[in-house]
Amino acid sequence: MFIADGTNAIVWEFKQPELGADFIKTFWNLLLRDDKQALLAQAELDATRARQANEDKSAFLAAASHDLRQPVHALMLTSHTLRLRLPDGEQRMLVDRLIEAGHALSEQFNHLMDLSRLEGGHYQRQTSDIALAPMLMRLCASHRQVAEGRQVSLKMVISHALRGRALRTDPGLLGRCIDNLLDNAIKFSPPGTLVLLTARLRAGRLCIAVHDRGPGIPAAAIEQVFKPYVQLDNPTRERAKGIGLGLSIVRQAASLLGSSVVVQSAPGVGSRFTLELPADTAVLPAPPETTSTVEGALPVSSNTAQASRLRGRRLLLVEDDPMAAKALITWASDWGLSVTHHADPAKVTPAWRPDLILCDIRLPGTRDGIDWLTQWLAQWPDARGLLISGELQPLTHQRADQEG
Repeated sequence: MFIADGTNAIVWEFKQPELGADFIKTFWNLLLRDDKQALLAQAELDATRARQANEDKSAFLAAASHDLRQPVHALMLTSHTLRLRLPDGEQRMLVDRLIEAGHALSEQFNHLMDLSRLEGGHYQRQTSDIALAPMLMRLCASHRQVAEGRQVSLKMVISHALRGRALRTDPGLLGRCIDNLLDNAIKFSPPGTLVLLTARLRAGRLCIAVHDRGPGIPAAAIEQVFKPYVQLDNPTRERAKGIGLGLSIVRQAASLLGSSVVVQSAPGVGSRFTLELPADTAVLPAPPETTSTVEGALPVSSNTAQASRLRGRRLLLVEDDPMAAKALITWASDWGLSVTHHADPAKVTPAWRPDLILCDIRLPGTRDGIDWLTQWLAQWPDARGLLISGELQPLTHQRADQEG
């Protein structure tokens, strides 16, 4: 037998041809085994590198989210404080424009971070039980001011079968879906029209829908609106209408929930976006809740009434970012609160008994704001505490929920 490698020649002579065939088979099997082991080792190395890259990206997203949200947070607080101090007129209108720009910046940043996490596979589902009606009411209430500014009515209707019920789902993902659908509907609704949020059972599935009377979507373009940065009715990229990520995030988040998004729309008539949650989403009894406002217009809260309840209360502010701290102190003082501020949580004295505690999560030292706030609330049981953070990591939210 003769084997040549192009430069050298190796000659074996086999008196029995079958022995030569066995040798070649064994030889190639050894080569294949070595190649397979090398490929497995390389695949394991690549997987390790990919996991590390994902962990590094998650850490970067968390840090970037926190660090970039801080100045936006300070900007919004300062703007709102200035607005409260100004009488009606041209100057107040200028501040309103500043607040609107700040909201747009915050929203666009949130959408970019959300899409990055969802597409990168960094989001881990956190399932818990949540009362349906209160959650929907909170989501609607958060959009009430923007809707009123656009002269759009915002209403909510929950079927009787779902009142006083709870869901077993990921509240963060579900909330983001509904929040984006409401935001989209309000943005594209003409003044004097209605945006309606509904929740009902249909064929054993929970259907949460947002109805609007906007421009509508042609049937051929419905799939297009779920693509990132696509806006059918915004050719000039008007900033007030966002950057076209809301519906893309809805589809990504709904997919993680095992849900589908059904769109019914017609040009000139309006649109209805329906989240159909899977059949295995449990609908459980929830603690009794007030249901007098789950149908119809949302109640309007009074700033004056809120201010009277806060005036004279003692607020402990623990915030190590100077810009955010100054904005929070000014904002809280304008509400009549007596503020004590510490950048270092270790310097908080037990003798001072606050009524309210406002605490950042990222703080100097080995303990974070969740640990400190838990300790203070146990120390001052009559106090009420709130956490402030730009953290995106689900574990942070889960820890906060577990501590109440």
